[in-house]
This record gives sequence, structure tokens and C-alpha cells, in this order.
Amino acid sequence: MNGRERVLCAFSHQEADTVPVGDPTVDAHVAKKVINRDDAYTGTGGLVRKIQAEMTHEGKRDEFVEKFKVDTVDMFKALDVDFLICDLMPSKTISTKLEKINEKRWRIYDLGSGFWTEYAYESGADIVMEMDSNIKQTETYDDVEQFLDGLDRSSSSVDSDIFENVRYCKENLGDRFIIGRFPALFPHGMSWYTKFTLMFYDTPELVQRLFDIFLKRALTYVEAFADVGVDAIYVAGDWADNRGTMVSPALVKQYMIPQVKAVCEAAHKRGVYVIKHTDGNIMPIADDFFGMGIDAYQSVDPGAGMDLKVVKDRYGEKITFFGNVDCRRTLVFGSKDEIASEVKQCIKDGAAGGGYVLTSSNTITKMIPAENFLYMVEAARKYGKYPAAV
Repeated sequence: MNGRERVLCAFSHQEADTVPVGDPTVDAHVAKKVINRDDAYTGTGGLVRKIQAEMTHEGKRDEFVEKFKVDTVDMFKALDVDFLICDLMPSKTISTKLEKINEKRWRIYDLGSGFWTEYAYESGADIVMEMDSNIKQTETYDDVEQFLDGLDRSSSSVDSDIFENVRYCKENLGDRFIIGRFPALFPHGMSWYTKFTLMFYDTPELVQRLFDIFLKRALTYVEAFADVGVDAIYVAGDWADNRGTMVSPALVKQYMIPQVKAVCEAAHKRGVYVIKHTDGNIMPIADDFFGMGIDAYQSVDPGAGMDLKVVKDRYGEKITFFGNVDCRRTLVFGSKDEIASEVKQCIKDGAAGGGYVLTSSNTITKMIPAENFLYMVEAARKYGKYPAAV
């Protein structure tokens, strides 16, 4: 069987020849070792995001995209895993200006609206964080309304340029299960996220408008991804941390779950699966979460107390699980024996009857040695043979 067939078996809750294996994101620091290059542009790590911003605003967008898509395909061919998540690329139409503050900090100005956003790169953890913005700076919600006005105006169409990497991956890795990385459904990771959470209590009407506009844009992306021919879309944006949901379960049910349900309905009409990622402990909302129409859930965060066996036993008839080799400890510090032991436990807990794809509990970050990730894949192939798969 090829990779696409294995993952399709998992979504159909059937046993393939082996348990499918892969990972949502492989950091460039790991990828360059996999493909034996001085550097690699892959994934969503901070260094690549920084390079992308700089090259795009220096008129080198096409050069960046060409390297990114070639490195991505070469890496997945070298890994020989069963699925990949394809990242969207910057548009060829630039309507922003980058102002460098220093080597690790910059501002991007929207030339139409005048909005600005400030970013910082932290090389140790290889992350880019949105640190500041004019929306964060203001005490009122007027700027949020203006931001939503602009998003609403631009949400009726999608620039085909941004799917260049997706098309290239599909053309060159058609034997793998192809997943498109979906844009955010709410202001996850934005500098004004705290302000957003206060809006639930201060301006619920504005919150509803925000979710409606983000959903309107999302439904346009569903159609665009389906037209490109992806097998699934990957909806990120964390809803929880180690303590439970980041906002109350009642607010999750009121705003977030209907939004994802609408995305699922639109995707399913086009024959596209939906995978929802979130870190954290989602058990306080588990019945609603697993009942909102998603086909798969990625993470099953062991660091937050999530138990793959428990969720598989309770919800495995309708949900496919992607996870959950611990990427905080085992893949960073573990020995080969420890990695193999955890891989075997994950297969034991999740693989019986299909409905399971082995991945890390989040992503393959800079902190994970390349050899540990490669051994995780090797161990999955060794111990994940059906029908036993233990």
C-alpha cells in the first residue's frame, strides 16, 4: 500500500498493512539534516517565517517559494512517511511594507488600512511571536471593528498564488495523503489575543461578528483547497491548555464549535476530511468536541493529561486520532529504547481497528534531534504492522 491508501484506511476505520506515520510539521533545523543541506525552508518554525517575511518584502518572493516547495517535497520523499501538511505561501501581490527594527524584530505595515503589526524572532526555541500592534495598543474596540471591516471586504476570494506549494506537493507526492494547512478561525497567536478574550464579556455582539467574518473567509478557503485537490484540511488554533479550555466551556460551545461544524459541513460536501488540532486538556468539552463533525483530532496532548486509550475507547468509532508520541520530553531527551517503548504504547492504545495515525503529540520542533524523529518513524514501521499492530 502507499501512504495515501494507508491514511484513507485510517479515516475509514480499517486496518492497512501498517499504521500510517508522519507529522504535521517538521522544523527546518530538523529537515536540513534529513535532506543533508546547509539550510532548508520547511514548516512553520520561526527562522523560516522570518526569512519569508524578509524575502517577500525584498522582491524575492518567487525565490523563497521555489526553495520552500522543493525542500518540502525532498524532505517528505526522504522521510518516506504517509502524509504531509502543505503550507500556504505569500501572495505575489504585496500590499504591505516591512520595517526592520533590529535583526530579530520587525514591523509590517498594511499600506491600505495603515494597520501595523510587530514581530519578534526567538532563535533558541525557533519561534516568531506577534508582539505588538495598533489593535493591542488601543483601549477601545474601534480598531477591532476596522480590522473586521477589512477582513470582511477581502474574504470573498482567495489568491491562487498562495496555493503554489500545495499544487507542487500534490504533483510530486500524489501517493501521499495531502493535507492543507487551514488559516486561523479566530485571532489565535495575535498580539491582541487577551483583548479578544475580554470581548466575550464586554462586547459579545462584536465577538459574534468576528467569528462570522472569520468563518466567511474560512468557507472560501474550503472551496479553494478542494479545488486544488487536497484530501483533508488541518484546522489549528489551540482551544485548551493543561488546565482545560482557555475560555469557558460554555463560550467554546457557543462560538467555536458552531464555526468548526460549518467548516466540516462545507468540506464534507466537497469530499474533504477535516482534522482539528489543539493542545491541552479538552476532556471538559469532549462530547461536544468529538460531536462537532470533525473526522480526526491531532495532538492528544500527554503533557496535559490526555490519554489516547481513553479517547479511542470512547470516541474511536467516529474519530481518527493523530498522535501522540511526547514531543516535550521523549522525542527531545529520550533514548532509542524510550522512543520505541512509547511508539509501541501508542500503537497498542490507538491502532486496533484502524482510525489511528502515529505522529508526535504536536510537531517536530528544533528541540528534537533529527535522529530521534527518524527513529520514531522507523519504530512505527517496525512495530505497527497489522493485523497485530502491537
